[in-house]
Amino acid sequence: MDPIPGADSLAKWRHLGVTEKNLVYSCSNFVVFLDCELDVDWESDPSYDIATLNSIFQNPLWGKIDGERAELEAIEMAHLRQSQKVGFRRQIGTGMCLALSGQLEGALKAMASARAYIGKCNREISRTWILLSASLATLVTTVLLAVGFIFISSVSRQELIVAAIAGTLGSWVSISSRLSSLAVEPGDGWLLHLSETGRRIVLGAVAGPLVLLGARQGLVLTYFAHAGFAGAALVGVASGILERLLPEMAGKLADDSQPRTLDE
Repeated sequence: MDPIPGADSLAKWRHLGVTEKNLVYSCSNFVVFLDCELDVDWESDPSYDIATLNSIFQNPLWGKIDGERAELEAIEMAHLRQSQKVGFRRQIGTGMCLALSGQLEGALKAMASARAYIGKCNREISRTWILLSASLATLVTTVLLAVGFIFISSVSRQELIVAAIAGTLGSWVSISSRLSSLAVEPGDGWLLHLSETGRRIVLGAVAGPLVLLGARQGLVLTYFAHAGFAGAALVGVASGILERLLPEMAGKLADDSQPRTLDE
């Protein structure tokens, strides 16, 4: 398959609305292009249908390729930049070019490359949303707690607020350090990302003063019970960093509290 379409072959398909801008590949036998909605479309010459395409369609790999194309085109793209949308659909179009020319194994590899590309784009966008959402939630929570710190005169309560502020910062550190391992799905939308990361930040803000109260009661980290603002900050940061363990611990405690049968 000649990778460089010629002007003569393109002219043959212009009645389909094919232009240099939306063209993926054209030759005298077939053309592959993107329509106005960036869906991959193609058309072939009747003589090529009889001579070659009918045998290609009989190959079991063709069904797999066409199914992969349909599945890839169903992936949500609203969150992508225009250049990423076009690049993704052009990779799918390249796979169809290879399939229509009889290179079915190459077509499957092209479809796999398209899937890897969209996965990379999704991870990049989703992790950006997570980091921005965590930063926004940290900023808002810290400002609100700082206002409370100003209007509270009790040193003991101020230490609790310091622990809460440090907890939000610790949660931010925990989230940002785990970006590469977090499960991402940008199709869920940025609002869900904001609510999920906001929940984790608030959890860190709550965990800080709770652990400090536990230290004052002699339950945990008793060394920091009366270590002043510095101790409260250290307790808060540590609690925030460990925020991801709290839901797991709560789940285990809930399981342990359930009555067990003799079989268990």
